[in-house]
Amino acid sequence: MLYSVVLTLICLLSLLLGIRNIRTSSKDLDGIRGAIEGSIASPLQKRSWIWFLFIASFFLLPFFWGLTIFLKSDANVVVIILGLVWIYFWSRTLILFR
Repeated sequence: MLYSVVLTLICLLSLLLGIRNIRTSSKDLDGIRGAIEGSIASPLQKRSWIWFLFIASFFLLPFFWGLTIFLKSDANVVVIILGLVWIYFWSRTLILFR
């Protein structure tokens, strides 16, 4: 449970730090998507590492929370499948397609 809370805090903190560096007029999904694409284009900048940390922690959230709740039951297989669907959907939305 502690790891799930820490990962959630890392995700929120990196999102807040990343949004702080975006222009004030574009803090919606398109602005976040543009910032992530910019961080992929130039991966060695400080802002890029913040967005990479956000993406990695955001993709891992359903695995950590789901396995925290369902680790000792047979539903952990469903958690893994839903986590893979989560990663596919958000990577398609944020990174692959505009």
